[in-house]
Amino acid sequence: MSEKKINNKMLVSFLPVIIFLVYTVITFIIWGDDKETGFWLGWTFSLIATIIMMVLPYFATKNGKGKEVKSILDKFSIYYVTTIYFGAQLLLGLFCMILNEGPVSLLAILEIVLHAVYLFFVINAFMATNIVSDLEEEQKVKVYFVKSIASDLSLVAKKVQDKELKKKVEKIAEIAKFSDPMSNPSLAGLEATISTKVEELKDAVDEGKTEGISEIVDKIEEKFLERNEKCKLLK
Repeated sequence: MSEKKINNKMLVSFLPVIIFLVYTVITFIIWGDDKETGFWLGWTFSLIATIIMMVLPYFATKNGKGKEVKSILDKFSIYYVTTIYFGAQLLLGLFCMILNEGPVSLLAILEIVLHAVYLFFVINAFMATNIVSDLEEEQKVKVYFVKSIASDLSLVAKKVQDKELKKKVEKIAEIAKFSDPMSNPSLAGLEATISTKVEELKDAVDEGKTEGISEIVDKIEEKFLERNEKCKLLK
């Protein structure tokens, strides 16, 4: 993580602290010695909200896999919702202070509900991000085969000296490049055969052999066309 990003996160963390300090000074001056249970209830929960806002840039923006945590609704970022929660808590805390000697149990329930709603949102945001992250990783694995084989065949084509063979290898490299990128467990055997044949082709070219290369290329093309047909059936 760059020093600039760390500094930006520190600056963001200071904002709720400044707001809370101003909030505390004003409320302490207004209520003076007349601080009852309601006041301390509102102040304590506001302190908790401030701490959450402070740690958010360090913990809530990344999940365990290093992915940015997204909100349940795309247009509402987790920062946006947390800011609303922070503002709502300051207002609710002020309401508790105004009542001061009011029904403490009711005030406590309101505070708990507000925090529970916020935590519900955050937990769901983390869960949603983890699910998306898993799907992205799975998709990377699924498209790796075609990308890897296409790359190998392109490199092999550059090494082939015989013009006719070169054209054949370039042809199957194009077929591989534009094949359906999504793999499937049912294609594992077929893809394993293709991989084996590509390795045979690489070894033959590296060793300077020409005999048998044409047959290997034809086999790779045949298996790729078979794979393409099966991919269509799986959709």
